[in-house]
Amino acid sequence: METIKFKNKDYEIVNKLDNKKLHVKRNDKDFIIVPFDNVEAFNAYLTNKKLLKKNKVERSKVLKKDKVALLVLEQFIKGENLLSIIASNRLDDVCLKELFRVYRNNRFAQVLLSYKPENFVKHKKYFYYISDTIMPLSQGIAFERGDDILLWLNTNKQKQYVINKGYQYLDRMMLTSEAEIKKKIALVCVANW
Repeated sequence: METIKFKNKDYEIVNKLDNKKLHVKRNDKDFIIVPFDNVEAFNAYLTNKKLLKKNKVERSKVLKKDKVALLVLEQFIKGENLLSIIASNRLDDVCLKELFRVYRNNRFAQVLLSYKPENFVKHKKYFYYISDTIMPLSQGIAFERGDDILLWLNTNKQKQYVINKGYQYLDRMMLTSEAEIKKKIALVCVANW
């Protein structure tokens, strides 16, 4: 099995995740190692982690940093990906409240995340943000005005997205007309804002 060195200790690579992240194991414990190509990316990543923590967005904790090798060792979050929850029609009002809690905190801080369901893992009652995408609100579209909100509601766009990601989509009542969709978006936003 492939290994990677972090501060003179060998970690067994379990699999490679998105954004070059590595799911690794050492002494039967799971971790994430994030490699970087340059110091600027390394520092930007750590700065973004602090910003999200300040905005009460749950993230994996940084356990150790290797500034020489440009590696970060993080906690591995055991939980269920939100895309899986949506595919099996288990997204309830409690989940939507948590999603809007994350969104609200960042909206007030003028920060925009990627609200695609695969960027969140549900662990206990919280959504952990596992993506690295963070930008100023002025450079993007607010969640309730963009297309990402349609991935959280029972729409044809949600169904196609889930199927394209390789999940089996459990049948449910769908919002079909544009008027129904706009009404549902308004109701969800008002109820959870």
